Amino acid sequence: MFEMMDNFECPAGPLSGRRNQLNTGLDVLDEWSETAPQAARNLVYRALFAVTDGTLFRSYLTMSHRERPEELAICLRDNLVVTISRTQPGFFDIAYIGSPDQAPGIRQSRD
Repeated sequence: MFEMMDNFECPAGPLSGRRNQLNTGLDVLDEWSETAPQAARNLVYRALFAVTDGTLFRSYLTMSHRERPEELAICLRDNLVVTISRTQPGFFDIAYIGSPDQAPGIRQSRD
């Protein structure tokens, strides 16, 4: 389950304020982008760039995973999230891109 947060501390070190490099997950990005509209692709690309340049927390709503501290969900729209994982300092992996309803570990409240 994910919860709201302001910064991302995980065993691999902090994410904000430093440069980060994509390690794995291009296959996830490629598969998702095959059917995604251009506007959604632009949102995802901007968010991933914010991860690489260390400005993510200034611009995006994020949630950490209670049971997997290395995972972070970036909320882009009501129907679009990107989940990244930090397993080593200075690197991140794209774990998921898509609807929060189908994202592993994100539990939606139903009113």
